[in-house]
Amino acid sequence: MSEFFAWLLSAGLWALILTILFYLLQIIAQWKLFTKAGEGGWKSLIPVYNYYTLFKITWSRTAFFILAALLIASALFFQNTDSSFCQIGGKICSALASLITIIETYKVSKAYGHGFPYFLGLLFLEPLFVMILGLGSSRYVGKS
Repeated sequence: MSEFFAWLLSAGLWALILTILFYLLQIIAQWKLFTKAGEGGWKSLIPVYNYYTLFKITWSRTAFFILAALLIASALFFQNTDSSFCQIGGKICSALASLITIIETYKVSKAYGHGFPYFLGLLFLEPLFVMILGLGSSRYVGKS
């Protein structure tokens, strides 16, 4: 029985080590993604500001603020669950925020010289494709 627990502990430690390495690769890849676009890599480390910077280099700052407003409105609408108007408003705001996020993902693909297939990769396997963008040979070509 103790061998099983030792094996379980060992497997858990390996999983933890691999998870930490994966997240470190993510951090490095996003840092490189920003430096390829001429931004400071440190900006990728600050929550919310990293999304602002990503929107700035791929689309527009206005789109970021619209997304932020939609997310805040959605949260405020969903706080009042008694009103069907608020529920519908919250769902509409969430749907619009999702649409903006999907468009932003496409803009990231185009800004680094890729097309629709790469966009699908970013959409469904974002961590892997961000690592390929940041650590690979992709170059920043500008806003589309």
